Amino acid sequence: MNNNYIKLDDRFSIGTDPHNIILKDKKQTTNKGYSYHKNVHQVISKIFTQLENDAIVVGELDPNKYFDHSIDLCSSIGLLTHDISLLIEKKLKQLKKDLE
Repeated sequence: MNNNYIKLDDRFSIGTDPHNIILKDKKQTTNKGYSYHKNVHQVISKIFTQLENDAIVVGELDPNKYFDHSIDLCSSIGLLTHDISLLIEKKLKQLKKDLE
């Protein structure tokens, strides 16, 4: 496995191995934050699942915070799904080119 990862934001980075797209999540402790995916759609799904879980955690103490945050989150997810997919595809192409 290579050690080259491209930062998506302050939390998530992506890399590749011969068989997978590897997502590194700085907030996850399981498997040192690494998760392995066959395609970009799985990576995006994992990112959104983590963001949704974060929204639920915010809401556990105060339901109003959860609902306010989840509405913003769902709206943001809807708007950004396509853009994130394009960004990840671009970053993966860049990473593969750098590895050649």
